[in-house]
Amino acid sequence: QVKICGEVNLDITHNLVNQSGEISDIRLVVSHSQPLAQCRQWLRKNLPNVPQEVVFSTGVAAQMAAKEPTVAAIASSLAIKTYHLQVVVKGIEDYSGNTTRFLLIGQQSPSRSGKDKTSLLVGLLDRPGALNETLSVLAKRNINLTRIESRPVKSEPGKYLFFIDMLDHIEDDHIREGCDELRRTCSYFEWLGSYPRA
Repeated sequence: QVKICGEVNLDITHNLVNQSGEISDIRLVVSHSQPLAQCRQWLRKNLPNVPQEVVFSTGVAAQMAAKEPTVAAIASSLAIKTYHLQVVVKGIEDYSGNTTRFLLIGQQSPSRSGKDKTSLLVGLLDRPGALNETLSVLAKRNINLTRIESRPVKSEPGKYLFFIDMLDHIEDDHIREGCDELRRTCSYFEWLGSYPRA
């Protein structure tokens, strides 16, 4: 079974791209929600009357820009080359230092390094306080969370799964014990991996 084996954080520069390289041709800006949010101020100042559309990924955005001359994408240098697009403006992010986290996956789980992270996917019972109860299981063991993010379950409207990242490794007693309790109390539990922190 495939698990997360590592993570890499890469600096990201957001580029506004289209077919012509001309800002005057732009009637719609498309991208993933994250780049749109990270370029909000620039877009508001420089393209205040141009609508924005959220799409699945920056790659999808670049594909759209490659097909339609009035569409601009916020995309990476790789997408520019792949789809033969022109840079309208380079580096439109509101703040430099944006990074994107990439997960490395594989079939071998790394041993403890002493500076690890563990990732889980959990589903909660549909009742008041379920999220609080889940977080309490981790808090009472002094488990430090670095991320919690909800995602809707497409097949069950109104239900959500939670991605949870925490410091330390599944081989550490407090992490293993917390995971064992969550396995018993959550409607769904999956250990996604333990790996060295970036």
